[in-house]
Amino acid sequence: ITKLSPVKYASIMMGLYFAATGLGNKVAAFIGESAQFHPIEVNLNTDKSNLKEYQENYKSIEEDKGIDFKGKVYLENNELVIQEFNQKKEIDSFLSFDTKNQERFKSILAEENATKEKPLHVIIFMEKDFEAKKIKSNKGNGKDYEGSIRIMEIENRYELNTFLFITVFTVAFGLLLILFLKPLKRLTHGAEEKELTYDEKEDVETIETAQK
Repeated sequence: ITKLSPVKYASIMMGLYFAATGLGNKVAAFIGESAQFHPIEVNLNTDKSNLKEYQENYKSIEEDKGIDFKGKVYLENNELVIQEFNQKKEIDSFLSFDTKNQERFKSILAEENATKEKPLHVIIFMEKDFEAKKIKSNKGNGKDYEGSIRIMEIENRYELNTFLFITVFTVAFGLLLILFLKPLKRLTHGAEEKELTYDEKEDVETIETAQK
C-alpha cells in the first residue's frame, strides 16, 4: 500500500485497506449465510425396535451415535409423506415436528409443487441430546434424538445462485480493473515501468559488476 499509493494519499489508503478488509469479511459472512437454506427441525418419535430393519441406524442408536436417513418427500392431500430412499418405506411416522416447522415444511413443498411423481429429496440427520447422553440409564434407548431436514434441491439452488453472484461480481471487478489499469498506474509512484536512459543503464551495469 505505501509503495504504490500516491505519497499524499498513503495514510488514507492504509485506512481504506483495513476498512476494506473488515467490509470484505462482513460481506463474506452475509453471502455465506445467504447461501445456506435454513433446515427444518425434527425429532425422532418411535421405539428403537421399529428401526431394526435400518441396521446401521439401529446400531448407531444402541451406541448413542448420530443417525441419518436419505429420503423423498411430497404432499398428499395436504399431508406430509416422507419415504426412505432405498427401501421406499414411509418413515414420517418415525418423526415429529412442532407446529411451526410442520407448517413451514408443508408451505415449502406446496411452493415447490412436490408430488408423488416429482418428489423432493431430503437428508435427515439426528443426534442424541448431549445432556441425555450423560445419564447411563438412557444408554441406547433411542430417545431424546433431535436434528434437521435438509432439502437438497433448494440447497443446491441457493448454492448455485451464490456461485453465479460471486462469478459475475468477480468478472465485473476484473473488467473495471483492466479498464482503469493505466490511470491507476500513473497515480502510483515508482510502480510504472519505464525505459532506462543510456546513463542509467551504465550505472546499473557498474553496480552489478562491482557486486560480482
